[in-house]
Amino acid sequence: ATVQGAIKLDNYTFDKVLALPQQRFLIKIDKPYAYGEKEDAFKVLAKAAHSVPQFLVGEVPVQEFGEKDNDGIRERFNLKKEDF
Repeated sequence: ATVQGAIKLDNYTFDKVLALPQQRFLIKIDKPYAYGEKEDAFKVLAKAAHSVPQFLVGEVPVQEFGEKDNDGIRERFNLKKEDF
């Protein structure tokens, strides 16, 4: 599930959204169902960021199994599954 205040991105939308003019981004690339302290901090940040002009928070869920959705983005940024 996408965190409130964050835009869910994927292999098809990632570059399109990041190409939006005059926008700044914070993008989290992680497993689809992240949890723990870091995820809780991300949720707080995503909600707080809604009031910041020209700043968007996004997340890319990378699936490890099956279709391996968004694995191309993980590879593009040289991330290992252990980084999640």
